[in-house]
Amino acid sequence: FIGIWVVLKVSLKTKVNLFPIGLRIIYSYLTYKSFFETNSALYMIQERHYNTDAVKNYLFKKAGGERTGTIQKGIFQRDSDFFYMDIDVFYTLGESGVDEFIEYGGRVGNIVPVGSMFMEHYWFSNTPSSLKQEYDVLYLGFNFMDKMDLYDGFLDDYYSTFRWLVQLKKENPDYKIGIAHHKRDKIPDPSEAAILLNSGVETVQKLTGSYALAFSSRYTVTYGSTIAYELSAHNMTTYFLDPRRQCTFLPVENVSHIDQLRLTTYESFASSVKAALSGSGRPLLTQEQKDHMCLESSTVSERIFKTLGSNV
Repeated sequence: FIGIWVVLKVSLKTKVNLFPIGLRIIYSYLTYKSFFETNSALYMIQERHYNTDAVKNYLFKKAGGERTGTIQKGIFQRDSDFFYMDIDVFYTLGESGVDEFIEYGGRVGNIVPVGSMFMEHYWFSNTPSSLKQEYDVLYLGFNFMDKMDLYDGFLDDYYSTFRWLVQLKKENPDYKIGIAHHKRDKIPDPSEAAILLNSGVETVQKLTGSYALAFSSRYTVTYGSTIAYELSAHNMTTYFLDPRRQCTFLPVENVSHIDQLRLTTYESFASSVKAALSGSGRPLLTQEQKDHMCLESSTVSERIFKTLGSNV
């Protein structure tokens, strides 16, 4: 209650409504104070790096905890959800690509590259004995929401990627082209459905496993899925469709190995598909470049376990 009066006083003085922030702090305090009083541990690992919380960390250690960590699940996006972090250890996919959150004021004690825990679980722990070839061209979706209209033209850029697939199918009717959406997405959303109508581009209705589907396809693309980093680090290049070079899931500045995977026009996309399906044209990433994106991921949990009690 004292906090509410403090927020009111400062809001009036600064003429800025600080209640959304103040209420978030109060909510975190009340939630985690009771949670950690009844659930004690030495270490805490959070699944999503964008759900870290300085108040949570403080209360965890006040209750006897020693170290907090979080796992990088997705590519860092230039979006407010990714601009701040508060954690002791950040277990990253690869050895680079996480500088921006530090520039925006994130607190991270140590950065430890480990690879993709989700790839370890969903692919390496459940690799099928054989794969049947599914698609010539497979589009891998991400967790898209209508509210992700992050800049003028964002939605047009995003939906342009589906127009490119339709155009590719029109020019190459023998290509089998499919779209595998994130399991949380509406399949498909109305705008996408209108673009794909009667195009011959298939939407995967029942996704049994995006990794298996990707590894069984001849050519894979995405607009913003983390699987592009994971696959590229495991000898299967996935390209980013990036109309007008504005994708918020990719670096603004030139990064050589990322730019090799970035297709900014329909013509470059169609040419890349043709080259790849003919057996040539895939960019050759060095091992160093692969490690910058994502480490080999068959033993991620073991790497994390070994660092829990050490001063990494």
